[in-house]
Amino acid sequence: MILRHLLAITLLTFLQAAHSVAQNPIQWQSSARAAIDRAAEQSMPLMFWITEREEAFDDDDLRDAQEHAFRDPAVVALAQKRFIPVRLSRSNSRVMEEARKLGLPADHGLYIAILSPEGKVIETINPGQVADPQALAVQLHTALRRYLDDLYTQQLQPVIASKEAPKQDIRRAVQTVWRLGILSADKDCIALLDRPDLTAVERRKLTSMLGAMATPACIESLLNLAASGDKDAIAALAQAEAAALETLLKELPQADATAAPTARQLAAYHAACRIARTQAKPDTFWSQATSQQRAESVDSLRRRAEPILEYWNENAGRWR
Repeated sequence: MILRHLLAITLLTFLQAAHSVAQNPIQWQSSARAAIDRAAEQSMPLMFWITEREEAFDDDDLRDAQEHAFRDPAVVALAQKRFIPVRLSRSNSRVMEEARKLGLPADHGLYIAILSPEGKVIETINPGQVADPQALAVQLHTALRRYLDDLYTQQLQPVIASKEAPKQDIRRAVQTVWRLGILSADKDCIALLDRPDLTAVERRKLTSMLGAMATPACIESLLNLAASGDKDAIAALAQAEAAALETLLKELPQADATAAPTARQLAAYHAACRIARTQAKPDTFWSQATSQQRAESVDSLRRRAEPILEYWNENAGRWR
């Protein structure tokens, strides 16, 4: 009897926890002050969900739809990893006072406001959009990119692109770019490779970051370096994000057996094979193979790599 009672309690606790996770997978903070401090410390945007007073709201369908949207994998990933999510109630008079000062709606709730750590309103997402998982994810992503591009242009780029800025300031700015995934910084980060004061460790970390960013500019730069035998660039290409395949697949050796593949084409081929996890042909293959054998080898790689790129673009890639 006692054992049965303990099992019942355990099962009930588990079901309550599971229900809580299912209903609210986004870990909302309730303290605006703590959230603002964290946002300032980490240079991350704030995601305020202004909830409605229970007694003033009777649209259960909209509320349920929003709860459903908050369980969408893309929404959860964006909210948890790219924002500081905060849930505030309209029943709090201070919340409404601050909302009015910011020009936010004060006559209704169940909307989301995206703010910079300094309190600048970046985007307001209306209740209907919050209730639509696809629309919510798109709005969050758009607001995020706007915030990151502004952050980079106004605060980070002047440091990274400066020849007079102290090296430790440049290092901190680059670390912020890396941590927040600011893709618009790619060309300025590439230019840092020309700095004569880079240590071997710093250069290795920088090339690795370019491979993870995997923008066309980053991969083009790494290919140029890899073609000259740069070991850091070769390693960075081998560990690059799947997004790199978009550029690498355009740089593969040609089927024409009369033309020897360039060092750049071979670098792209080996990098694409590593990302696609398929065995690469040795370099001697290309000088001995017929046009048909070359074409078959390249086509085989494409058949393996293109679905990987497509899957990445449809999932992680679209929300970068």
